[in-house]
Amino acid sequence: MAGQLILALAILVSLHEWGHYIAARTFGIRVEKFYIFFDAWGIKLFNKKINDTEWGIGWLPLGGYVKISGMIDESLDKEQLSSEPEDFEFRSKPAWQRLIVMIGGVTVNFILGILIFALSLWFYGDQWLPNKAVNEANGIAATELGKKTGFESGDRLLTVNGEEFEKFRDFSNPKLLLNDNLTFSVDRNGETKSITVSEEALTEVLESKGDRFFTARAKSKVAEVASDDAKKAGLEKGDMILAVNGKDASYTDLLYDVLVAEKGKKVALSVLRGSDTVSLQSQLDTSGKIGVMLDDK
Repeated sequence: MAGQLILALAILVSLHEWGHYIAARTFGIRVEKFYIFFDAWGIKLFNKKINDTEWGIGWLPLGGYVKISGMIDESLDKEQLSSEPEDFEFRSKPAWQRLIVMIGGVTVNFILGILIFALSLWFYGDQWLPNKAVNEANGIAATELGKKTGFESGDRLLTVNGEEFEKFRDFSNPKLLLNDNLTFSVDRNGETKSITVSEEALTEVLESKGDRFFTARAKSKVAEVASDDAKKAGLEKGDMILAVNGKDASYTDLLYDVLVAEKGKKVALSVLRGSDTVSLQSQLDTSGKIGVMLDDK
């Protein structure tokens, strides 16, 4: 981890100082030193002089610097200013050239930031969950507030105020919740139902921290066995939890409700493993956790 941090810092410092260096050299200004990290008290890990520039790596990884002739910088070398300016010095150049040299490093960092963002967006893209995929899979899981409003787990979202959305997240867009007379259309067991959201419910969602009417519903599939109790019970990655003490727990919203009701107890699990149904016994902790991580897909 430390090595990765130092490498990342070295790259950022190098690019920043290169911005100053290339701007200075473009205008014929001599660059006396180019250092990655500081050579404090004259201690250098590496140095080599090429033409007029000494290239090196210091031992103190807190930044870096370029020493430009005729410019007071991190070195605080004021002696060079006692003589008349030379053509190759920073102080002999027009103000606009001096400005470009001074902002060269920041400019490179700015361009680098845009480049990293663009490449990340190109590589990863704007990842989102299609509403069609939610509807074709398990529908929604209604929250407590959603149930009070009229939603039911398993509903398939169709429209909001007559408008369809391709992205599932758009059905919970805060801008959408600011509309008056907000009405959802859902498919419930093959029938189209209309759900009008009250002003009180909208206010509760808008004023809460992260509360919503629904989430995408997911099967109770074990992604990772995290506790010793779960391992002792015989749970395995990929298991599909079907029931707890005979109660339906095939979806995560149902599973959470059953587990909280049975917290601290030993429960009977019905699990689908491959094509086989397996019966297990598991001890819940005092908060109702079973000791596994669930796949949210």
